[in-house]
Amino acid sequence: MRPRVIVYIAASVDGRIATADGGIEWLKPYESADYGFDSFMKGIDGIVMGRTTYDQVRGFGAWPYDGAPVMVLTSRRLADPAEGVEAAKSPRAAIARLEALGARRIWNVGGGKTIGAFFDIGAVDELRLFTIPLVLGAGPMLVAGTRRPATLRLAEHKLHAHGVVEQRFAPDDA
Repeated sequence: MRPRVIVYIAASVDGRIATADGGIEWLKPYESADYGFDSFMKGIDGIVMGRTTYDQVRGFGAWPYDGAPVMVLTSRRLADPAEGVEAAKSPRAAIARLEALGARRIWNVGGGKTIGAFFDIGAVDELRLFTIPLVLGAGPMLVAGTRRPATLRLAEHKLHAHGVVEQRFAPDDA
């Protein structure tokens, strides 16, 4: 059985995961609440992200994912990657490599194209979406570039501080 892939991500009401220039500063007013991220990360033993997300995280300073193997979906070479970071050309290759490294629960960090690529191959086992009560109007979409629809089932929902709604979706296998 392949590892479970979980998307844990925040998006605006209009489905944007960043501003038009890739910024995420719009999330700052919501950071004071506990959305269970630390608990979630304790159960993660592999991470996959797209190249744009990787480049953005590298720009934040210290690498936040020490100790967990990270696969970056990219066709370009990674210059001076952080420790434990490798490139993968496809979602299947990323999953296979993380599984070979012992990963059983993989966090799909994003961005939208990466999430879409995982939906395309039916490899999203859970979507934990935190909807921020804000309309950005422009910017990258939560899911982008998908070639096939995916039907999801709402498994759980919760209202957090500041009007943030957490929804946990699972694939609808019916």
